[in-house]
Amino acid sequence: MTNNTGILGCGRAGSHLAFHLAKTGWSVCGIWDAEIKKAEQIAKLTGIPLLCPEDMGRKADILVLALPDDTIAPACDTFAAKNIFRPGQRVFHLSGSQTSEILTSAAKKSAFTASLHPLQSFSSNLDMLLPFKNILMTAEGMPEAVETGLAMAKHLGAKGITIAADAKVLYHTAAVVASNYLVTLMDFSFDLLEASGIKGSDAMTFLTPLISGTLANLEKMPAEAALTGPVVRGDAATLRRHLEAINEKRPLRSDLYKALGRATLNLAVKGNHLDEKAKRQIHQLFS
Repeated sequence: MTNNTGILGCGRAGSHLAFHLAKTGWSVCGIWDAEIKKAEQIAKLTGIPLLCPEDMGRKADILVLALPDDTIAPACDTFAAKNIFRPGQRVFHLSGSQTSEILTSAAKKSAFTASLHPLQSFSSNLDMLLPFKNILMTAEGMPEAVETGLAMAKHLGAKGITIAADAKVLYHTAAVVASNYLVTLMDFSFDLLEASGIKGSDAMTFLTPLISGTLANLEKMPAEAALTGPVVRGDAATLRRHLEAINEKRPLRSDLYKALGRATLNLAVKGNHLDEKAKRQIHQLFS
């Protein structure tokens, strides 16, 4: 078997995978997308040939279905019906939450199947500097395909590990919390800064050093040790003023602040930071 790879799907993950594999010397024989104009654009940007699925199936020893989660299984069934898969071929999808089970129709064609998920938020810019370097890529499925997936991860400079099929949903949930919900959290912070009179366009500039310092602490110590601020200090008076200001200026944000406060209180308790009086006062505030 060769490493000749075809990418079916030109979303951000698939496009970055195709571009950076080819850029680092891995053989990429072609790309395809149901939206032909998108595929033509990516082909032009990457220099990778645009192939139809039938031609790609004949040429590629590795096929990656870089498709939205809810389209992977039906697309796999369609490709299988068109005999795009063949014995010994490695067939992957890139979903974080779905397992290799959704590639059953490829497995029935005697292909080796696996999921391979890059833990990364890809930009629309294909020249994004080393997007796979030192990131986590998780693989699960048939051993033959998992071995190939881990080799691909290593080639890209990623940290490849295996993951149990029944662990994927929680793993993906963790990724969503860290990435997607971080954006929601920052929007909350931006909104409060705007209410305080600081222009929204300046918010990220002012908050970046604070965020960077917090992330640096989290790299060196567990969350309960990295925690700072009024909750960990048991400063109920300050937290009360926070809630009063939010209720006055941004009342729809109050429930979110309380929910975050309760979670932070639990973390502070885990770190043995608070006495019983402070715990009771803060718990009452956030109830």
